[in-house]
Amino acid sequence: MIGDVILTWREFLALTRGLLDCDGPATGAIRLTDWAHEHRNTLGVRYAGGITRRIRRDAAYEAL
Repeated sequence: MIGDVILTWREFLALTRGLLDCDGPATGAIRLTDWAHEHRNTLGVRYAGGITRRIRRDAAYEAL
């Protein structure tokens, strides 16, 4: 473990209250499984911490 925050407290509360759910159909054009398959050669090769990425949105992943 590297001590990164996977889920913030606010995100946890939103999930447990059902605030991130919707009753409508999916609106995305790309399925996660299709995207993961397309990027399988690079997916998971580099790591950028979630909180760091949120704070430094203009930084390239390679710099984090």
